[in-house]
Amino acid sequence: MKALPALRETLGVKVEPMTIDGVKAYRVTPAAIPPENRNRLLIHVHGGCFVSFRANPERSRRSTWRASADSR
Repeated sequence: MKALPALRETLGVKVEPMTIDGVKAYRVTPAAIPPENRNRLLIHVHGGCFVSFRANPERSRRSTWRASADSR
């Protein structure tokens, strides 16, 4: 968890908390989006029915890596 701020800075993504229909969510956006990807949206939905920890960008690197990788 301590390494995530540096990882976000290195990969050039920002994380913004938001609420969608009363549910907490996070928008992870790359700093630079190639023109061919500007009309695309990636939605990551947790596949399990039980979640051990509440959604928190500080607890998962997956969204940070995914936003960075999909922006290239």
